[in-house]
Amino acid sequence: MKSAWRRRAWRCGTAAAMAVVLLAASLRAQQPALPEMTLTQWDNAAYEIEVSISADGSAVWTKARLDEVAEHLPQAARRTMGAAWHVSVAGATAQGVGAKSPAPSLPAKKVQLHLKSSGTAFEVEAQESDPLAGWQGPVVRREVAALSDLNFSCWSALHGAVMPQALVTAAKDDKVTVRLRAGGIPLRDDRAASLRVGAVLCLAPPAGAESTFLVVESTPGAEAVCHVVGAGSLSIVPGETLAFQVSPPGGSTRLRVVRRGDSAPLAALEVAVDEGANDAPQLAGRTDRQGEAVVPAGKSPLVYVTVSNESAPLARWPLVPGWPREQTIELDVSAEALARQAALAALRTRVLELAVRREAGQARAKARRDAGKAAEADQIAAALRKDVEAEGKQIQTAIEQQLAAAGDDAAEALWRELAESLRKELDRLSQ
Repeated sequence: MKSAWRRRAWRCGTAAAMAVVLLAASLRAQQPALPEMTLTQWDNAAYEIEVSISADGSAVWTKARLDEVAEHLPQAARRTMGAAWHVSVAGATAQGVGAKSPAPSLPAKKVQLHLKSSGTAFEVEAQESDPLAGWQGPVVRREVAALSDLNFSCWSALHGAVMPQALVTAAKDDKVTVRLRAGGIPLRDDRAASLRVGAVLCLAPPAGAESTFLVVESTPGAEAVCHVVGAGSLSIVPGETLAFQVSPPGGSTRLRVVRRGDSAPLAALEVAVDEGANDAPQLAGRTDRQGEAVVPAGKSPLVYVTVSNESAPLARWPLVPGWPREQTIELDVSAEALARQAALAALRTRVLELAVRREAGQARAKARRDAGKAAEADQIAAALRKDVEAEGKQIQTAIEQQLAAAGDDAAEALWRELAESLRKELDRLSQ
């Protein structure tokens, strides 16, 4: 009963995932061109999926158990995907199941399935790869509650790792038209129409600011017209094959921001999120000592993340929260620049504390004067002026020292702009 419940829960979760956010990875030009294939043949071509099974050194992974998994996977593909998938397991006696496509064969999808054991805990990892293009999809992990659930967990991991494909039928400027291949999703399945307006396709495993996305703008017929976001120098051409990964909506992504070169964590950086256009960035938090911060889900699948240091933007890139669950961002930031900006943050804090002391002192002086104690009010006001003058001179001296230490024109310009705002605040406090 428990295993059946897991099957139903997983199927429902997968259907919901595929209906909302699609993420893509390019298989690139090493794949054979498809000029001789008609769109109908492309739509109906079954997937050829070659699975390799490996395991760690645990004694629990016997040959009989691995053979059982190898026999189960093609059977599960036949029951769940029908003729859309043709699965074979390397080195296994079990034969692939599913009708082969009469169309010219496409490169087989290769999936590595790895079984891991840690005491009484078991886990399955699955990863799709394209050896020709040197591309690898994300690692999909499934926990195995009991060895009796191993077959189902292996199938679940395999199903999650295999990416539906699409063909680029047109590309011009920042618009790309793609056509979904039915080999990834059986035609009898409602998920075949999941290229809906608002869906987001990722053209590469997310890699910091270099991530590229396609946002579906319209769905004429069986195709989807998409707007390219964050493409940079990437060129997408008709005839190119794309592979899609599915992620459930509403997730969050844990960022880890490090310095390029030595991977040192960058702490106390501001992480803001907006949805593009005229949407104002909203502060999501600051990186902690490990350089980590969480980007929450937004109202739209695609958001923009900006990392700043004391209001100075360091990087901005598009992101689908929840895909990936974790992302490391490398920034070209020198230790000297971070030290200068940290010093400025400390000066800002001193100015703020001085403003608080001034307002508190003025309130005490007013209270004494209202009570008819003018002499005490004058003493408080005099001490307050002395405090503001002394602290103000110290802060201004520190500002001049930081300006003198600026190592380049850009750093000096940034310091002068930020330092001027502090001077104006000090002048106001001195009045």
